Amino acid sequence: MPRIFVPETLTLTQLVVFPAAEPPPYTELYEALQKQLQAGDAKNAQKVAETLYTVAKASNAPYLAALAQLYIADLIRHRHSHALAQLQQANALFYNDSRAIARYHEALGYYLQGLIHCAQNNVAQLSATFGRARQLLNQLQDRWQHYGKPTFPFQDLIRWIDDLTNLSIFTPNSRSLNIVPSYEFNAEKTLDFRGGTALGDIEIALPRS
Repeated sequence: MPRIFVPETLTLTQLVVFPAAEPPPYTELYEALQKQLQAGDAKNAQKVAETLYTVAKASNAPYLAALAQLYIADLIRHRHSHALAQLQQANALFYNDSRAIARYHEALGYYLQGLIHCAQNNVAQLSATFGRARQLLNQLQDRWQHYGKPTFPFQDLIRWIDDLTNLSIFTPNSRSLNIVPSYEFNAEKTLDFRGGTALGDIEIALPRS
């Protein structure tokens, strides 16, 4: 199955928008979750995300519960069916919220579903879920300016989704692919994201000692 190396800028840590005005139990749990993720502690991050989900569910805060489910699903992506169930539940909650920010997080839910289907080499499902994510993101670009939020990497995410879709479908022997982000130096000598590219497995022969 393809191996996907998601660029740091297009991970949930960078993409999710957590409401700033929530009461302390939620903001404290979210900050703890970010801390664990930045430390690379997936096990404890999952525990915090599950606690956030439980607290939000008990307090009748479905939107926050859905955000927690995005994180849980991302952390258990290797457990494909369990992760997909979390994402489907989260997207059902986002769908019932008419705000632009909910459409954005719904798009992220479809994006994560697409990553799972891509890893499984499930062409029909990755096309459907990535396609829905792309559709929502395209619709949001104009509305986002009026939402009063900072600029988000819509074009980068759309480009990444398109490349994942095309590389998975049209590359021969896609089961042995490594799909990695590619970058290019700009005039300011900083790196610009240019999308995804496919690499085959590389064997390295070490000299005998």
